[in-house]
Amino acid sequence: MKNVIKLGAVLTLAAMMAACNAGGSQVSNNPNAAEVNATASAMTDELVSSSSLVTVENSVNSLSFGESTPSNVRTRPACVTVTPSPLVDTDGDGVPDSATYTFDCAKDSTLFSYTKTGTFIVSDPSSVAGVWGFDSTSDLTESRTNKITGKVVTEARKGSRSPRKTADQVVQSHNITTTRSVTDEPTATITNLWNYVFNASTPGSIVMGQPLPAGTASLAGNWSYNRDSKSRTYTVSTISALQFDPACTDRLKIVGGKLRGTLANNSGDGFIEITFNACGVEPTVTKSFTSN
Repeated sequence: MKNVIKLGAVLTLAAMMAACNAGGSQVSNNPNAAEVNATASAMTDELVSSSSLVTVENSVNSLSFGESTPSNVRTRPACVTVTPSPLVDTDGDGVPDSATYTFDCAKDSTLFSYTKTGTFIVSDPSSVAGVWGFDSTSDLTESRTNKITGKVVTEARKGSRSPRKTADQVVQSHNITTTRSVTDEPTATITNLWNYVFNASTPGSIVMGQPLPAGTASLAGNWSYNRDSKSRTYTVSTISALQFDPACTDRLKIVGGKLRGTLANNSGDGFIEITFNACGVEPTVTKSFTSN
């Protein structure tokens, strides 16, 4: 079967993997709504981080509910402490030789309250000037509580990320596992294991310590989901290059391109596709699953 649907950016990937027939019964071994919600949360976070968290300070600010800023601004939220102090940056590239950022953060909105605790550890893989990149390991727990319903969602994210950057290209490897618990629901574990490649539209326009310029990106790898004795793996591929627009005010900043996630399970093969549209326009999601 095939369905085409449109949803908001944050829930896009949840819709991608929903597996209901347009007018019939549900394919028994395809993902249910609870599964796709957990997977969507981890996938969306990782896709955003791939294109925005390419400097240490951007990472620290965004992880603490702040806004991404150029790393050379050297701002750090009050809820984040760092050791050593002062930081040591032997090659002056904006990446400390080694640093541990400890989070004890909270934020309130009209509907939700948030907390984040844990550590983000960074090291510079090279002390040679002009070789830019960093290795990071995360052990962070975020909790958000619905002030009206009292429902609590807790996500513990652990893993590594290693961006490498030149004036023309950024290459990142991700290995992130999220353990997600929701009030009155079984705990889910989602693992994102992929490579992300970004190429600047204008050669030489990637500047050390600055957010990414306009360009194209691609993803390749897989994400796996385990919940309530069920286990699934999707293979991620880029059908057409993702168009990154830094001027877009949407959190994702992707204004074109298409991704596919292919699933194989006991009830057959299937895939989901997401086509990104103009800035502020909801993505178009296509899903197709075939039972035996």
